[in-house]
Amino acid sequence: VAETVRLPVDLLDRVGPASLDHGLDVVLTRLRTGRQAEGRGDEEARIDRRFELPTSRSFALHGTLGGAARLTDACRDDLVTVDGDPVPVRAAPGEGAATQRFVGCEPVSLSAGSHRLVTASGAEAGASVDRIVLASAAGGGPAELAARGVAEPPDADLEVTGVASDRVAATVSAEEPFWFVLAQSDSAGWSIDVRGGSAGPRQRVDGYANGWLVEPDGRGPVEVVVRWTPQRLVPVGVGISAAALVAALVLLRRSPEVIAPVAAPPTLAWRRATPPVAHGRAVAVVVALGVVGLLVAPLPVAALGVAAAVAVVAGPPWSLGLAVVAPAALVASRALARPSLAWLAVLVLLAVALLEQPVRRRSSRRRR
Repeated sequence: VAETVRLPVDLLDRVGPASLDHGLDVVLTRLRTGRQAEGRGDEEARIDRRFELPTSRSFALHGTLGGAARLTDACRDDLVTVDGDPVPVRAAPGEGAATQRFVGCEPVSLSAGSHRLVTASGAEAGASVDRIVLASAAGGGPAELAARGVAEPPDADLEVTGVASDRVAATVSAEEPFWFVLAQSDSAGWSIDVRGGSAGPRQRVDGYANGWLVEPDGRGPVEVVVRWTPQRLVPVGVGISAAALVAALVLLRRSPEVIAPVAAPPTLAWRRATPPVAHGRAVAVVVALGVVGLLVAPLPVAALGVAAAVAVVAGPPWSLGLAVVAPAALVASRALARPSLAWLAVLVLLAVALLEQPVRRRSSRRRR
C-alpha cells in the first residue's frame, strides 16, 4: 500500500489558464526529525505527492538531500521520478559539506492534469530527499534558479528542545530567513513565540501543516516555541468538573426531604406557574452568562447564549423554543464542522439552570 498525499487544488482550479501569467513553484517536503546522518527515525521515508496543473508547464528542479551520501556532477536518475519516469539530478554548484543540494539535469515538462512525484528512500538509494522544488516562470517555462534566488536556500540547523501535547520548542541556528513548519493540522489555535528574531503570520504549508516565516535578528540562535492556545481552557474545565463532582457528592449525602404527593398528575403548563425571577437576579445572571460565553466561545455564539438567558426570563412562548435550540446547536456543530457552536447548547442549559432554580426553591418552601 502506497500512501500518497494530494496537494490542495482550489486556488489553481479557480485561476485556471490565467495561472500562466504568474510563476508557479511546487514545494514538497517530507515529515522528518532532523538532518542527522544516522538513526533519523523519520516518519516519512520518502516524498510521495500528487498535484494538479491547470495548464502545461516546464519546471526547473532543485532540492536538498539528507544523510551521508554525496552527489557529484554526474547525473543520477534513481532519486526522483515523476509519473513513473526517472528525473536525472546532480549536485548543485558550490556545494558545502553540511547539506547536499541538487538540481535537475534538464527541465521537467508536464502536461495539464494530475501528476505524481516520488523520491527514493534512504534504504533504497542510500540517500533521502528532504525537500524538492519544481520552479516555473511566468509564461510556463522553467525558472532561472539563480535569478530567483532559490538555487541556494539558507542553512538552518534545527534542534527540538521540548515536545508536549500542547507545545513544541526548538532552537534554530540560522542567519537568513527560514520557514518553521509544524506538522500538525492547519488551525488558528497554534501560535508562535520567537526569541532572537520575528515571525510572520501563520500560513498553511504542505497542504495541511502550519508554517511561519521566521527572520533571525543575526545575534545568535533563534528560540521558537509553538503553543496550542485552546489548551489553556482545559485546566479550567477540569476544575469546574471537579467542583461539580464534589457538589454532587455533598448533595447525595444529605438526607432526602419528604414531599407530600401532588393532588393531581403533572400536566404541561403553557404559563409560568410561579412568580418570575427577580429583576436584579435576572440581570446579574444574564451578564454573568455573557462573560462566560466570551471566555469559552466566539462572539456570535456568546451573543446567542445571552439571548437564550433573556428568553428564559421572558417566559413562554420564548422560553419554550430553548428545548429545540440546544440539540439543534449540537447537530449544527457537527454538520457544519464548527465545534464552537456546541458551546451554545452549554450556555442554554446554564441559563435555564441558573434562572429557574430560585423559582423551584420558592415554590418548594410554599408547599411545605
